[in-house]
Amino acid sequence: MSRLTFRGPEKPLKGRYIAFIGGTQTFGRGTNTPFPEIVEKRIGRTCVNLGVSNGSVDAFVNDPTVLNLAREADLTVVEVMGARNLSNRFYRVHPRRNDRFLQESTVLKALYPEIDFTEFDFTGHMLQTLEETSPERFDILVAELREAWVARMGGLLRTIGGNAVLLSIKNGQGQPIAPFVTNDMIENVGAEAIATIAFEQPSQAMRLLGGDQHRILGERVATRIQDLLN
Repeated sequence: MSRLTFRGPEKPLKGRYIAFIGGTQTFGRGTNTPFPEIVEKRIGRTCVNLGVSNGSVDAFVNDPTVLNLAREADLTVVEVMGARNLSNRFYRVHPRRNDRFLQESTVLKALYPEIDFTEFDFTGHMLQTLEETSPERFDILVAELREAWVARMGGLLRTIGGNAVLLSIKNGQGQPIAPFVTNDMIENVGAEAIATIAFEQPSQAMRLLGGDQHRILGERVATRIQDLLN
């Protein structure tokens, strides 16, 4: 019944399973074997990949089917997704294709009166333009995105309940690769999860995990999940 599209393959949902919620990294864009499949092979239990490419928290909090699947799973691993593709008091994004910019608010128009927002189809393009136009005003927007992220992500974890595990993927300097998300924000919402798994990739510049990184991440997540299930 979900209106979201997942990469598959389709998995049985009548028995015990582990659910994975997230954006591009969980979806596994750029690899034939995303880390949820590696976890499944390692622990011998069905793993359901509910990742959505370019998805943010909004894609899931607005989907009752996914939320129900997450609540019924033995564990639900929730990727730390970025804050830029969230609807907020400055702009709205598409409810399912969260990287699509829909409409600016009167507040954003007042903050950037010189910008023609009809030129933008994607949030990334819009935010880049706004930052280049005025870094000082852009800081106001980033603060709003971060506040919205903490509220939305915390709400998602509470809705899932006592089986949520937070997955934080970081760069070589220990900073989250999720746009506009900080370690303090992750620590803030981490209290709503039963555990937080941190994975640090060696490259600071890399934003998309490759096949080797998915394999290593899958092994680490599998080990932690086995500990939590025992």
